[in-house]
Amino acid sequence: MKEFNESDNSTSLDPAAEVVKSIKRSFRLFMNGVAASSMREKGLDYKIIWGIPVTRIREMAAAYEPSREVAELLWQSDVRECKLLAMMLMPADCCDEETVMTWVGECRNPEMSEMMAFYLLSQLPFADRLVERLLADEAAPSQLCAFHLVSRLATKGVSLSGKPAVAMLAQRAIEAFDGSDMTMKHAALNCVVRYAERNLSCTELLVSELKKHEIDIF
Repeated sequence: MKEFNESDNSTSLDPAAEVVKSIKRSFRLFMNGVAASSMREKGLDYKIIWGIPVTRIREMAAAYEPSREVAELLWQSDVRECKLLAMMLMPADCCDEETVMTWVGECRNPEMSEMMAFYLLSQLPFADRLVERLLADEAAPSQLCAFHLVSRLATKGVSLSGKPAVAMLAQRAIEAFDGSDMTMKHAALNCVVRYAERNLSCTELLVSELKKHEIDIF
């Protein structure tokens, strides 16, 4: 476990920076070296990993008021727990699309993509529109976030915006099934199954497009 060192500049910190400093100090109370080592072995690449479980991070987030300033400062730290807290503390009503796309592009492992979709993207008022933008982006983090976001929205009973969006989802799922990335395949499978199980808008189109490529999972 790498040590976290931070100089004491408390007299010059603004309120948001003070909150972030307090949050970082609290990580020591819940650190788990064994879990942190396991996460690194599984490919999580951060400067610092405290090994704190997501359930505990969620409890930590509940102790603070959502704040864009705090969330953005946390996101700047190359610390796993800071990244996850940033997603949880970013207020959905003042988070713009460009910030979201920047954060999505910086999701460099499956955990970040899944948590991003669950804790932030699915809460946004423009979540359905965001799906289309993510699906249109060729980058792997965008694709993975898109699948997780559709899964989450489907669980809430939220349909995609129309036939073009559903057709695009089907195409991206087909590409994922044809690829070699097992994480992407799993996310795509969960996505289309959840969407179809809830018989949301244009489900028939989704199923028919998949069957054209001999993908019959329903």
